[in-house]
Amino acid sequence: MWGIMNKGLVSIVTPCYNSAAYIDRYIESIINQDYRQIQLILVNDGSIDETEKKISKYKSSFEEKGMGLVYIYQENQGQAAAINNGLKYVKGEYLIWPDSDDFLFTNSVSTRVNFLNQNKEFGLVMSNGHLYDENDIFIPVKELSTNESVVSLYDKIVDLSAVFNPNGYMVRFQNFIDSNNGLDIFVSRGGQNIQMLMPISRNCECGYIDTPLYGKVERLQSHSKQAKNLGSQLDRIDIITKIQINVLLKLDEFIVSDMIKVLTVNIYSKFCTSLYYGKKDLQRKYFLLLKNMTINNIKRLFVSIIKQMMITKRGKKNENYRT
Repeated sequence: MWGIMNKGLVSIVTPCYNSAAYIDRYIESIINQDYRQIQLILVNDGSIDETEKKISKYKSSFEEKGMGLVYIYQENQGQAAAINNGLKYVKGEYLIWPDSDDFLFTNSVSTRVNFLNQNKEFGLVMSNGHLYDENDIFIPVKELSTNESVVSLYDKIVDLSAVFNPNGYMVRFQNFIDSNNGLDIFVSRGGQNIQMLMPISRNCECGYIDTPLYGKVERLQSHSKQAKNLGSQLDRIDIITKIQINVLLKLDEFIVSDMIKVLTVNIYSKFCTSLYYGKKDLQRKYFLLLKNMTINNIKRLFVSIIKQMMITKRGKKNENYRT
């Protein structure tokens, strides 16, 4: 369980669900890192295929490399719950949380560790990557990069313009704990990256490495590639907004302006989605909401979303407000 951090150690927390078809590629990319101080924590989220069998065969390989391997099994609860489970076992000074269907380039860990060691002013760092088609992981389809400064990563998360690919980030674990007020992140089936990045990016600046350090594999069966319709897209927007609100409510100091921005982005995203699907009645509805945006309207929207969340507030209500 979590305790004293080992200096220089990089803890890697990765949820896996029915990953037997590609988990070998991912684990071998960890074993082949040119950085040896690694602790890999694999959380099996209730897989019903041979994921566990595939993982078990690597125990001796990790021992030979002097790396740590922690295997955890849980009933299916989703990636965010799996991340929470894995965070309890983190021993590293640094933390990353790649997806099990992707892979890291050989110098991925060392490059990010070196950057954070040489740039103490940053609490986290992100890098570029390559996108691959699942049928050809040797020739990238394109480079995944950002030409913008990521010093203001928090603002980009609030307005949903940030790159949320988990493979590209590394955080200082102590900064993560301090910013998150503990280890647990908000559990949602909608994902885990906003919860992982939003608190620490509010308190710390994010560095940027303009080099591809990971491969993201686009799979036909992945969650992001599943069939979409207008209803599912609007639901997805609300799920993301609920995650953002939960994170904001957990922060030490609640920022009213950020909540207003989150709720405004919710309506704007729904307007753009209805525009894409050609639904003129919804376009008009969301356009008028944006046009008539007032504090009272925002308060009503906030109350409506909170009621839908059906959550139990943890801890005492924070009384610090800042506009």
